[in-house]
Amino acid sequence: MSSPPWSPTRERHGHYEELAQVDEYGTIRPASFADDLSDQASDDALVHHDDSSGWAQTPAWNICLNAAMYCAVPLSMPATLAAGGWFWGTVFFAYTTAATYWTGLVIGRVYLEHPRLATYPAMASEAFHNLALERTADARVARHWRTWSRRAVKITQFVTFYLDTVTQMIYVAQYFAQLDLGWFGTTGRDEGEIQSDSPAGHARLCQWAWVLVVWAVSVPVMQIPTFHASRWVIVPAVAVLAIAVALFLYEVVAVVKPWSCHPGPSFGGVTWRSAMVSLGNFAYAWGGHGVFPESLREMREPHRWPSVMRWMYAGLVPVYVVCSIVGYAGYGQFAQANINLNFPKNWVNGVSITLQLLQCYYLIFYTNVVLVLMVETRWGIDPTKTWHPRVSLPVIGSTSPAVARLLFRTAFLGTQVALAEWFITSASEDVILDLQALTGSVGMAAMTFFIPSALAWGLLPRNQLSDGDTRWCVVNLVGGAFIALTGVITATMDLASDGGDGGRCELRYTYAPNDPGDPCFVSGISGAGGHPAPTLGEL
Repeated sequence: MSSPPWSPTRERHGHYEELAQVDEYGTIRPASFADDLSDQASDDALVHHDDSSGWAQTPAWNICLNAAMYCAVPLSMPATLAAGGWFWGTVFFAYTTAATYWTGLVIGRVYLEHPRLATYPAMASEAFHNLALERTADARVARHWRTWSRRAVKITQFVTFYLDTVTQMIYVAQYFAQLDLGWFGTTGRDEGEIQSDSPAGHARLCQWAWVLVVWAVSVPVMQIPTFHASRWVIVPAVAVLAIAVALFLYEVVAVVKPWSCHPGPSFGGVTWRSAMVSLGNFAYAWGGHGVFPESLREMREPHRWPSVMRWMYAGLVPVYVVCSIVGYAGYGQFAQANINLNFPKNWVNGVSITLQLLQCYYLIFYTNVVLVLMVETRWGIDPTKTWHPRVSLPVIGSTSPAVARLLFRTAFLGTQVALAEWFITSASEDVILDLQALTGSVGMAAMTFFIPSALAWGLLPRNQLSDGDTRWCVVNLVGGAFIALTGVITATMDLASDGGDGGRCELRYTYAPNDPGDPCFVSGISGAGGHPAPTLGEL
């Protein structure tokens, strides 16, 4: 995109416009910083769509790639399917795919019907206002619904992006730990193409220390004020994702071939808690709807939104299906959300880890910009300025915009680091899978399933709603509430029971096949790294 959909400034012909306040619809209006900064001024909203304004310049292909990249988590799909098993995993995947395709189309229809509603909070608040007015015929009650629904959606967006960033931090910390223990740790390891963890080798840093490293390396990139010209970033980002998927398939099918190992993959072990974690992760896998209205705002031709949805799902659905089936068929219930933990120490895995580390590192910035700009614009910190004009911050007092950003963003990252520290040293079997389920259930279930149904019912003319639309509204209202409730409960139970014991320094098993649950634990991979049972003579 030419600039972030949530940015309070817009890049027009290479220059940024001064910060401007916006009304509840997301329409920029002239204002000073002395204006009211209540919820009526949506700090993450944009100007309404106007092809002549110069704002809507992003082509459909760019919007499609950005939307796909925000959703795409193909390498965690084997673990997601494993948590639900073949039957429930297939049911959840089929439902979430069909439901989210429909809700994505609904958001596009709502935007074309109401182009002034240029952000998700603006859409949601107007929909709930209309529904309340229709039901109560009381304008005062309807206004309250508009205000509180806008606040609720903003809080939902904030919590969702916050938890998503914590998840990316844990991914990066685990990748660092794998590279440290597997490639750069102390001596005493076996040599060869395929190697496993050696008792003689130890990582130089504990997991909790790697989280601090992630904090340190994220602070500089977080000083970038905002996005612009992201079309130059998205193509290589998609290429990196495609390479990672290709390396995954090569590793499983050509190198490891776990179905030919001993003892081989095991299946089953699905519980109601794991099934709900699976459902939450499928919601996470289609969780880009929260920025669809802002993406539409940037489209040069918003009427082409159905094509964006078709191409995005045509690309992601086959990739998800292939990765899910290949990964789960190969590893069974041992499949990890960080699938690189399932692979041996070879150059393919090293390249894959490095590429995904860089991708997750960028996502820490990508998701956090949404959050910090919400706060900074409230405080009057102009993201386009460096040294002037000076701003006044609580406790600190008067300072420059650059220093204000440095202090605030460093501290903000620190709060996420503290939460990541709590989880990364836990006894959880797969803390990343639980965190993704929580993130998907907290916000993505609402913005992807529940709220779009309210948008359809509250903002589209009733004569434009088919019988199928009506049925989908009901199904997704119920389904979204169910995903949110059960996903939050089960993921929180897992994280609360597992988190914060602080007892583990290193990853339990960094590379295959050293974990006893590994399908190749006994036989090894191509005869290397196995743990055959001792004979009677050896006993």
